[in-house]
Amino acid sequence: MIKKLAAVLAFAMALQGVAFAADGAIPVSITFKKSANVAVDYVASTAPAQDYALGTKHSSGNRIFAGSNKTSNIYYKELDTWKGVTTVTGCTGYTSPTAGESTFTGWTAQ
Repeated sequence: MIKKLAAVLAFAMALQGVAFAADGAIPVSITFKKSANVAVDYVASTAPAQDYALGTKHSSGNRIFAGSNKTSNIYYKELDTWKGVTTVTGCTGYTSPTAGESTFTGWTAQ
């Protein structure tokens, strides 16, 4: 029974994927699966190249969710005027997090 459970878990983990639609330029080394009505703001550092930050938003939502490689928290900002905006960077008052951001000042931790 344990072997069957382990096999099912391994199969389920293999099916996992990331579902994002990219707003800005995404480096060739990063692949995103498009998800309907979700946009992404991706910011990468040039030195060291492994630092990054992401901001995501659904077109009908009023929240932008963000995170980076320097924190395991997910943060958000919320503004009612962002409802219906189809890009993250098109949201008035939104500023991209810095690549490798760890403090997220002005954001709410989820």
